Amino acid sequence: MNKSFVFKVERGSLEFEAILSTGENVKLTILESSTNQIQEIERNKESLSSLEMTKKHLSENLKGERAQEFIDDLMENGSLADFYIRINEQFRALKGIKRKN
Repeated sequence: MNKSFVFKVERGSLEFEAILSTGENVKLTILESSTNQIQEIERNKESLSSLEMTKKHLSENLKGERAQEFIDDLMENGSLADFYIRINEQFRALKGIKRKN
């Protein structure tokens, strides 16, 4: 007996609200890193500064009207480590919910 199924190729994404250092709220969506992006980071980690790679990665994965403004504000006034920790926690939680269903 032949069984078939449908596999939908899509990157995980999270919608979140950020408060800029000015006090303004912005709504953004971040896409989960793709395999190609991770490989590119690994290949270029010797030639590019980690700051350049982080900016490029965020620019490719953040969507929203004021995404670049958020990136600039995060780099100047925020904690990249805290941001990535929080985003990774949310992606893990999302994957856990999908597994349960």
